[in-house]
Amino acid sequence: MTQFKFSFKNGAQSKLALASKALLFEKFHQDLNEAQKTKDKKNYLAANIEHELTVNHEPLPPEMLERIKAKLTGQKSESLVFVNGRFEKALSHISKIEVTPKAATVSSSFIDQQHFTYLNVALCAESLVISCPKGMTIDLDIYYFFAPKNTAVDAYFPNLEILLADSSIVNLCEHFQNCDETQDFLCNSLVVIKQERGSFLRHFLKQDLAKNAYFLRQSKVEIQSNACYQAFSSQLGGKLCHYHLEVDLLAHEAKCALFGISLPIENQRFSQLINCQHLAPKGQSNQLYKAIVADEATNDFRGLILIANNGQKSQAKQLSKNLLLSEKAKATAIPGLKIDVDDVKCYHGATVSDLREEEIFYLTSRGINKDKARQLLAKAFVYDVALSIEDLLLRRRSQDHLDEVFRKRMIIHE
Repeated sequence: MTQFKFSFKNGAQSKLALASKALLFEKFHQDLNEAQKTKDKKNYLAANIEHELTVNHEPLPPEMLERIKAKLTGQKSESLVFVNGRFEKALSHISKIEVTPKAATVSSSFIDQQHFTYLNVALCAESLVISCPKGMTIDLDIYYFFAPKNTAVDAYFPNLEILLADSSIVNLCEHFQNCDETQDFLCNSLVVIKQERGSFLRHFLKQDLAKNAYFLRQSKVEIQSNACYQAFSSQLGGKLCHYHLEVDLLAHEAKCALFGISLPIENQRFSQLINCQHLAPKGQSNQLYKAIVADEATNDFRGLILIANNGQKSQAKQLSKNLLLSEKAKATAIPGLKIDVDDVKCYHGATVSDLREEEIFYLTSRGINKDKARQLLAKAFVYDVALSIEDLLLRRRSQDHLDEVFRKRMIIHE
């Protein structure tokens, strides 16, 4: 059996002294060991994380905080800054939103309750609620900076709840960044989003941590009547990256559109677990996730669309496409449908393929060398995700991000 071992700094151990925290910590190990007994492939990521972890709640030295402050120069929108999992109010800019502490809890409504959710709640340094007022339009950036500094593997547990009041519009962008690219660390992030009637959330998540990071993300989104959630996630960095998103369409005509890319290279291991529940009539959901897998990397996609008994006239789409760039690259795509009512329109699909030789030949016959032809085809493959986004603001941000990614990862001279 796997047994994660933790050491604690700066009073972090006192959190485990609370009975509820200790029970959550025990629940984490029970679920983990049960998953390994049954060889649950969804939880394979546990075997790939170092077992000696340090839960470090120590404050950063002033010089490191100054370096982070310099990175934020020119920031004008509402912004929250977390350093090593702890909220840094002095580095944040808050005027329109309300930020309050809360007791960390586990949502019982997760379909796939994972042991890392329990671990986050047990060990988070603090849990915050971000409240967006009724009828307001807000641009919000959330920055997560990590600066590990121990010989063991530091572990950080950001925990947030984001509340959108009636008819509010929020443009949310989450940034995950390293301050030190030499030290291994674990980020286990948990975010719960609750959207009230008529609210609209554009959510852009960019994870480009260095290859010394283990990144785990659990997200829960609850959407009320006539509210809309649109999300684009980009998974690029880390030794191992697991992205778990669950969306509940709770009331009449709730909508969501979920888009994502992952680009694992070398020996990176990426996975996505995307679940969407239609729990009321006339809900709409659309999912498109694409991965380009190179070298000896792996990508694993698993999804589920659930249409409950009262989900009449729902419309749902789920599509996962994977492109392999080498013989040793591996990808798995398992979409799923569970429908308990007849009057719905749903489809799902998945593909795993390599570049088509006829497409490469077409480009090379027009004077483009083979390597550049492969790069252009790969870029077009993921760029289709951005072009599929109906919302213009989220589409533009996604396109700009993809342009930046391919300038760094695949040099293409236009």
